[in-house]
Amino acid sequence: MTDFAKVYRDYSNDELARLAADISSLTEDAKTAFAAEANRRGLASSDFANLSREQAEYAASVDKQWRELRREDARKLGRRFVFRLALGIVGTLLAIGGAFLATNYQSHPTEPASTSQH
Repeated sequence: MTDFAKVYRDYSNDELARLAADISSLTEDAKTAFAAEANRRGLASSDFANLSREQAEYAASVDKQWRELRREDARKLGRRFVFRLALGIVGTLLAIGGAFLATNYQSHPTEPASTSQH
């Protein structure tokens, strides 16, 4: 059998607030231990409501920042991809052009200038 009093004693106020938000799921023994721990700390249900609201606001703020970072990372990755693609295309074109010039040069060697005597 779980000693809920000992378990809840080790909880932070934030953890107790999360537990309070889902108190209906607790067994009667857990509810009793929870109420005793909240009373020992001098926490009222309004304290838990405030903690829960603060946690929700914090979570929303973190989520917003995370989405902004992911969006910025995607833009950076997109720019890097386009830059590398452009470099690859330019490199390929230079290689094709170089091969074309080398092939043309070998098949049409330059002839020495004709010397005409007058």
